[in-house]
Amino acid sequence: MKKNIHINSLAAFRDDGKELSQREIDIVLFLLTHPGKYTDRQLAAKMGFTHRSMVQPRVSELINNGGIVEEAGSTKCDVTGKTVRQVSLSDGAFNALPASMRNSKPAAAKKPPATAKASETPDLF
Repeated sequence: MKKNIHINSLAAFRDDGKELSQREIDIVLFLLTHPGKYTDRQLAAKMGFTHRSMVQPRVSELINNGGIVEEAGSTKCDVTGKTVRQVSLSDGAFNALPASMRNSKPAAAKKPPATAKASETPDLF
């Protein structure tokens, strides 16, 4: 099921100063770096958790409170045999992210000073 969220609603969500929890950030970053459709149980396992309850409440919040994640279908659970939802990043996920996540850039590696001797340069790797 795909929810259409008006761009103004997404902007209002961001402008209200609502920030994502660390677990929500972790889920969004995982989905950004591993695109696809996941059940809550699959998402939890791939993120290194032992139970789906470690991600399911945050996934529901990301669906209901900002449209960053959306329901993207359903499938039969390998564990329970029940039909369960699959989720993925929404089409407007980047725009729905809080400004603090949209504007962040990875820290650049520091280069050693040009005058440093080889024995004085720090190990970068």
